[in-house]
Amino acid sequence: AGRPAGPCAFYAQLRAGLIAHAEHEVRLSHPQPDGATLRQHLQRAAQATGRADALLLQRPPAAATQVWQAFCDLSSRRPPGGAIALVEIEAWQRLHRAELTGWEVDCITALDDAAMATAAELQRKATLAGKPQ
Repeated sequence: AGRPAGPCAFYAQLRAGLIAHAEHEVRLSHPQPDGATLRQHLQRAAQATGRADALLLQRPPAAATQVWQAFCDLSSRRPPGGAIALVEIEAWQRLHRAELTGWEVDCITALDDAAMATAAELQRKATLAGKPQ
């Protein structure tokens, strides 16, 4: 009820879940006014209380682990402030002897776009608050 059926809907939901997770990870990694990231604050609180915040427990969709891992690997090697170029994805595939599908490549570029947009929005908000990060 309310959800379209079929493979197209499955892949659309999978892509949306990946994008939401990428945005979530950027928020966790964003420096707070004291310079520590939200992730670091939550990890410290978890160590002090023995209970991990639900934000630390979120994971990408299980059906897209390969896409998430490829994105993380590519993202960790991106040029400062730059997007993941298609030529970088192509080189990554050669080096890892992996063959990503067109859908997977599209997901990686969508994840990159979403992560960069989220980071830019967080930076804009920090700047408006008078605390550039």
